[in-house]
Amino acid sequence: MELLPELGIAKAFGKLLTEDIFNSVKEHKSLQKKLKNLKVKDVFLKASKVSKVKTIWQMSKEVDLNSFYYPTKIIAEGKKITVIDLGTFPRNCKLVVQGTAGQGKSILLRYLASQELKKGCVLPIFVELRKVSESNSLERLILDGLKQLGIEVSMDDLDPILSTGKCALLLDAFDELGSAYIRDTITSIESWCCKFHNLPIIVSSRPDSSIQNSAHFNVYKIEKLRRSDFEPLLTKLFIDTEQVKDIIHNIDGKKITSLVSTPLLLTLLAIHYVEEGDVPQSLEGFYENLFHVMCSRHDATKPGYVREFSSGLNKDELNHVFNIFCLECNRSNYTSISFQTAKDIAKKSLNYTDHNSKSESLFLDDIVKVTCLLLKEGHQYHFIHKSIMEYHAAKCISKMPESTKINFYKHAIELFSKYKQVLDFLFSLDKLLYIEYFKIPLLDKLIEELDLEYLLSEISVKYNHEVKGLVSSINHEGFILKALDIYQKTAFEDFYYKVFMQLKPSKTVKRQSAYMYIKESEPDALNTCYQEFFKALISKISYDRWKLEDFVKTEREKYKNFNFFE
Repeated sequence: MELLPELGIAKAFGKLLTEDIFNSVKEHKSLQKKLKNLKVKDVFLKASKVSKVKTIWQMSKEVDLNSFYYPTKIIAEGKKITVIDLGTFPRNCKLVVQGTAGQGKSILLRYLASQELKKGCVLPIFVELRKVSESNSLERLILDGLKQLGIEVSMDDLDPILSTGKCALLLDAFDELGSAYIRDTITSIESWCCKFHNLPIIVSSRPDSSIQNSAHFNVYKIEKLRRSDFEPLLTKLFIDTEQVKDIIHNIDGKKITSLVSTPLLLTLLAIHYVEEGDVPQSLEGFYENLFHVMCSRHDATKPGYVREFSSGLNKDELNHVFNIFCLECNRSNYTSISFQTAKDIAKKSLNYTDHNSKSESLFLDDIVKVTCLLLKEGHQYHFIHKSIMEYHAAKCISKMPESTKINFYKHAIELFSKYKQVLDFLFSLDKLLYIEYFKIPLLDKLIEELDLEYLLSEISVKYNHEVKGLVSSINHEGFILKALDIYQKTAFEDFYYKVFMQLKPSKTVKRQSAYMYIKESEPDALNTCYQEFFKALISKISYDRWKLEDFVKTEREKYKNFNFFE
């Protein structure tokens, strides 16, 4: 049995593999043999690579995330908690870490993995869910990940390893999972929740993904970045403290400051300031400038130098094609793209324009090597961040003819969950048509189809003994509930909170029988209460619709009588 060296490597890791896990699989002799023959030092060094990442401000090489990690704060059962390690969470937890674009979900899971490796108490198994494909199930990805560490086990060995109580599953970016693989992946995860009560499972995801609806998981939300976080976070990225103060001084007082709620956005703003000497006033202005800043940042020290791109395109042409490329990726729900698929999309994107390029491969090289907004790993491409793709997809739509945009908005009413972030960007980029042809028709549909009995039947109610209170969960699969939860969130949350706080159930009330349970518990008084709350909800939606319609009318009238020849 090989001992780990003293140099920065926890001896506990060797004991974990060759003793703790080894002794927990006594009934599986072949698996014990594989564990006994491991070169523990090599396994640890390979596993430690989980902490090596490329950052958007330093794309030339990988850096250790521990050098810049700023402690993530989460909201758990109404309390704010700073994440230190896996011990921050309940023992053998099953939870979803929920955060919006750029809140550092992936960095958090990688950080947890690196910390557990150092402690040597559990073997963290980190998996990027975007890599799930027709040929790579979640189970297969876990096996491949172990194989890359030097732990070459078979599918039959997987359950014995997960059942040892010495592993933790860290499943990153559920929202980037292809729609065709969601059902099977959830089935696998939920089966492990049932079989392995001693297996911590943490899944990261954006809001409104299917995994949050699983009864097996609690949802912990990442706290938004606050102004007090700016300096300590930027100090992790920039050595020069005077430069940090200068960056913060120039961010403060700008309109965009109130929107800086994620580490990604703060980092990108800092890059923008360092390269351009200023900070954009608005979020859309920031994203608009980002592509050009990234194109030029390597040339800032070369006066008069204008970069020639390998593709033969200039900066604006490259941006134009990239917008189309991002829209095509978004339409197909691609976040991880094979080399051939990327070439096909690039060729299609170039064909949409009148720009002459030497080849689609050279276009991809420019995006990867110059803008750094697309990363190449082996034979796969993926965006440095999903929000980059979504902004440029929205930019592409915003530049289309009005009739084409109207068709998109009509289409998006039925598929708004798929285009949620793109639509949010379009609210800024194409506000008038967004409101007139998407938001107003969406609210019309809500008002027309919303029904109290349906609404109550789609909400599960149970009494949670841990928090000693009532907990509600919503079936987000249907159009009405999902639209309410996204586009009328405040009004909807207020509605079901007030309604269900009237109940004092001591047992779980299943979704299918929730409405009947309510009717039988307090048939008269509660029915009156529900009707009042429901009318208030409808009234709030109708009022919001009226305000939007008034905005459209005002905007349409504003330039109606504009005279170019006065």
